Amino acid sequence: MARHYYIRKALKEFGKENPNFTTEEAVKYLNTYKTSNGAIHRKTQSTNQQTGNLLSMMKSFKNMGYKKWMYIGEKE
Repeated sequence: MARHYYIRKALKEFGKENPNFTTEEAVKYLNTYKTSNGAIHRKTQSTNQQTGNLLSMMKSFKNMGYKKWMYIGEKE
């Protein structure tokens, strides 16, 4: 399984719900992300720096300025 699989999956879900967001909003979403049975997911905990780095590596997101991101969808 690829590194940070669950974090990237949760970020894509968040991006589809909120096309324009800040890094802090994404971190808050990741740190409160729930599993299907309602418990907080154990593998999606993140920090501002890690989330920003992951967003910059993902082709589905575009940096719109300091800590501002936009979901642009799947680029394949």
